Amino acid sequence: MKAILAAAFAVLFAFPVSAAQECGPAAQVYQLIAGQYAETEIESRWIRAPQNPDVMVYLTVWANATTGTWSFTGILPNGVMCIFAYGADYGGQMIDDFLGERA
Repeated sequence: MKAILAAAFAVLFAFPVSAAQECGPAAQVYQLIAGQYAETEIESRWIRAPQNPDVMVYLTVWANATTGTWSFTGILPNGVMCIFAYGADYGGQMIDDFLGERA
């Protein structure tokens, strides 16, 4: 199932899917990010999937100012939320940085 979702996201988004990508019901993934890691929303917005303009995806950058952990997520219309990237030492990355569209 994860391989299918990863392949779907690779097609939907024109950026690489990391091997560490995790997907699941939005409520469960949110609990991991906001609960376990205490990350808060830094930036979020809807985008049209580059490979399928009929599909809207809600992207969010999360970070914990105290610990420095961060996550980059997307929610599909079917309620599946995926963590596309995550790490430590948050350096101010925003959605456009992950999409490769620097202003």
